[in-house]
Amino acid sequence: MFKNYVLTAWRNTVRHKLYSLITIGGLAIGLAATVLILLFVYKETSYDTWVPNAERIYRLHTTYNIPGRDALRSVRSSGPMRQAFQDNFEQVENATRLGYVTPRVFKDGAVYDQQVTFVDPEFFEVFDLPLLQGDRASALADPKSLILSESTSRIYFGDASPLGQTLTLCCFGPEVESKDFQITGVIADTPENAHFELFAISLIDGNVAEYYDESWTSINNYTYYKLKEGSTPEQISERFPWFLDNIMPSSDRMQAEIGMSNSKLIELSLMPIQDIHLGAKFQAGDMGDIRPLGDRTLVMGFLLIAFLILGIATINFINLATARFMHRAREVSMRKVLGAGRRQITQQFLGEAVLASLFASILALGLVELMLPWYNKLLSTNLTLQLFGSEGVLAELILMALAAGLVGGMYPALYVGKMHPVKILKANQ
Repeated sequence: MFKNYVLTAWRNTVRHKLYSLITIGGLAIGLAATVLILLFVYKETSYDTWVPNAERIYRLHTTYNIPGRDALRSVRSSGPMRQAFQDNFEQVENATRLGYVTPRVFKDGAVYDQQVTFVDPEFFEVFDLPLLQGDRASALADPKSLILSESTSRIYFGDASPLGQTLTLCCFGPEVESKDFQITGVIADTPENAHFELFAISLIDGNVAEYYDESWTSINNYTYYKLKEGSTPEQISERFPWFLDNIMPSSDRMQAEIGMSNSKLIELSLMPIQDIHLGAKFQAGDMGDIRPLGDRTLVMGFLLIAFLILGIATINFINLATARFMHRAREVSMRKVLGAGRRQITQQFLGEAVLASLFASILALGLVELMLPWYNKLLSTNLTLQLFGSEGVLAELILMALAAGLVGGMYPALYVGKMHPVKILKANQ
């Protein structure tokens, strides 16, 4: 029986080529457009999900509420906040700061401008990232140690191992003298769906420690906290007013000019790192973030457009299927005369619609692969089509195709199944 349904569907598809092309092609274009949009949505909502224990890592944001001025919002914080939080909030397991500078690198007579991220010794306790080369326990043991990303290592050392080699860095922070840094590790390149980037890593201590540690009011770094198991950010944030008024020193100049307590002047907030890409745009203000931020409203708009496109494609499929099935009344009548029941008729037409939608899904995959280069160029991104895994779209595509086929075939199948064969055959005499 099933084989007969498939053969009938195939014969009708081949016999009515133009109709099949319009029906299957239209649905395929709709499915392809939906998949392309979903690829973008998946990427935007997947930021930092790859970080181990990401659900326990938060970043400290700062807002200054100065009377008579617009609020100054920043995703950065002052350097002393790292240690002060560890000393006064038992919920904090570890903390690290990220500070970005761009010193000059001297190598074999050439000069490079290289972004370097200065971190605290607890960096790998917060961000549990493996090293491709080197020992993570000792890679940041010395202030003159330097960890390179895989792509940065190739720039300076090609395919050779950089471990034990040196690079000369000059003019970062308040210092102007050159320093030789020994390469102690190689880390994998930062994924594109990360809100931060790491090209080269070294210790704050002994390099720019004075610059980061001195001022409580200079928001010059990004501070991250890894909370203990079972702890919540609310347990910390509810004590922020106490912390600001009792632990953070007051600036005599600020008190004289503004006359406000720290808790009235400053607002602190903790944001989960998985929310940063889409949630920190308002908090970032004019200072920006490490990498360009996304827009949650834009992502939701794209998602709505995807559903609208899929809905329009499905409605078009229903209309075309209904119009075509109405021309098969005589075929249905003959089947009923020969003993086919209403259920069998319904199954046949539903099966044909689902089969057509599955053909459309296969064609949609080809269209997505064909359009991806232009789509990536338009969005300035690097999306790839993955069928399986956490970012695979095959399951979603099959579900969309099945839904479109079932919805598209249900109405004509039920309508045609109700036809009285005697009336139809008499009308066609």
